[in-house]
Amino acid sequence: MSDVNIQFVDSTARVRNVVLTSDSVVIKGITDKVISYPDFMQALSKAVMHADSVSSGAMVSYSLPNNTFKFSVGRDELEVVTYHPECTRNLIYFNSTLSIRVPNIVISHRLKRADSKSKWMVDKVRYFCTDLPSGQLEGFTFDRVTRGLYLLPLSNTYAEGNMCYGANQMPNGLENNLRALNWYHDYLWASPFNDDLGIRAVEGTTPKNWYEGLRACAANNEPFPYSRLRNYQAIV
Repeated sequence: MSDVNIQFVDSTARVRNVVLTSDSVVIKGITDKVISYPDFMQALSKAVMHADSVSSGAMVSYSLPNNTFKFSVGRDELEVVTYHPECTRNLIYFNSTLSIRVPNIVISHRLKRADSKSKWMVDKVRYFCTDLPSGQLEGFTFDRVTRGLYLLPLSNTYAEGNMCYGANQMPNGLENNLRALNWYHDYLWASPFNDDLGIRAVEGTTPKNWYEGLRACAANNEPFPYSRLRNYQAIV
């Protein structure tokens, strides 16, 4: 057959030129991309299904991680926020396992839709803690420290709230089953912590002294010392 030239508008509103040849499909651009007809038809089918579901208002089902208390989804972005109540946990510190008191942990997972439109890619994960119950966090934006939302006081946490994962392989490239995001919480208790980043959420302490204090809280059945957190202000 003779080559056929067509145009379409992609998800970023850019006009794309496509040439249908006898044995392949050429997507024109700065660098032409050649794909097979089966791959082209598969991508086209997914795009049509996505467009149909959006235009028809069809429900899309998601499987969410444990302890989810906020879920927001748009066309190309998604956020899952989990809330893990205060408790006593075993934390690995270098080669030792310490039973420590940990605060209410809040983890914000922000994902963006991949180019294929069938997968969600993890964009940002932020780790916070709070002295508030989850019901009092309505209206909070989970992307920065603010009154009532503080940096997670563990020694692998950066100042922006992201975490040093070390050699851990973190879940990514997810479809509508988002339960794999559980690992962003569970890995905290399965991977060793060190002193590299200090305890940025607390002034005037070292990781060793901080963890010893939290171990004493656990041993004495005392609550987590939220008042020690940097810039802490109680909300009555």
